[in-house]
Amino acid sequence: MGIMARQPAHRISLDDNFYGGIGFKHCIPFEMRGGGWDDNKPFQPHRTHSNSIRLPARGPHHSTMEAVLKEMRAHPAAWPFQKPVNTDEVKDYLDVVKKPMDLSMMDFKLENNSYALIEDFIEDAKLMLDNCKLYNPESTVYHKTAIRMEKALQDILKSVGVDYRL
Repeated sequence: MGIMARQPAHRISLDDNFYGGIGFKHCIPFEMRGGGWDDNKPFQPHRTHSNSIRLPARGPHHSTMEAVLKEMRAHPAAWPFQKPVNTDEVKDYLDVVKKPMDLSMMDFKLENNSYALIEDFIEDAKLMLDNCKLYNPESTVYHKTAIRMEKALQDILKSVGVDYRL
């Protein structure tokens, strides 16, 4: 007899055909020997919202980098830099560009606290633009767009109080 959709879950899992597992015994973690619990210290679970994920502390310039990245993404010249270059279409890209970078990768690195210093963030932005200028001849729209984006980045940095020459 098959399991009916309206059958309660507890009846399904108590069915004779249910695999019982590998004989796991119920235990209380802090009562396990060698579990790393300190008997002299009372157990106090860290209380967080049930859906929250604890991320490492943000650096002092995180909000500045976030603002710069938001401005960069919104700039009209940012269209070629939003996502990684499709290496299935541009077969020789990785032969020329050794360290690819794009705005989505910068966003990922920022959200994962990979930028210890704002200079590291700016170096990735420069890398992204330099890669574009390296791969694309000066006459192409991509190269010209990278130059426009470079000027825009300089203005964005200045607007948030970061004095950095590209």
